[in-house]
Amino acid sequence: MQQSEIGKGKALALGSFLLILLGGFWWHLSASVFETYLHIKESQELVNINVYALWVPVGTFGLLLYVLCGAFVTIKTGVKANYVWGEKGTKFFNSFAGVLVIVGLVVAIVLYNWMTNTLENNGYIYCKPLSRLSAMGRHEVYVSKPELCVKRSRE
Repeated sequence: MQQSEIGKGKALALGSFLLILLGGFWWHLSASVFETYLHIKESQELVNINVYALWVPVGTFGLLLYVLCGAFVTIKTGVKANYVWGEKGTKFFNSFAGVLVIVGLVVAIVLYNWMTNTLENNGYIYCKPLSRLSAMGRHEVYVSKPELCVKRSRE
């Protein structure tokens, strides 16, 4: 049987660490999605869409909220949050986070279709040489002029 009590200092340190880590991840990718939106609205010559990041602003918000609430409850009571919430509360948070992941995926599909259709309707072309797959996602690049679609050699 696991110990249900936890020191408030330990809970504060662990909660802070997780919130900084997950919050930073969420903020960075959400800002990236918003920046792409602004580039499309401002008709920038080159637009980089991180396809895999489109679900993050909504999809991971449930996890972030779960960690925030769990840290607050644990710090306040000195008992692990899942013991305070009980089985029903834990199931609720798991379901809530799962629903947000699904909603995030739907939002990503709609947003991706809107972005690509808007770019194509404004005369942008997909640039395969500049598009890439990286650890942070699949980056599709669209350019307003064909001459911009040239991969620069590293010197």
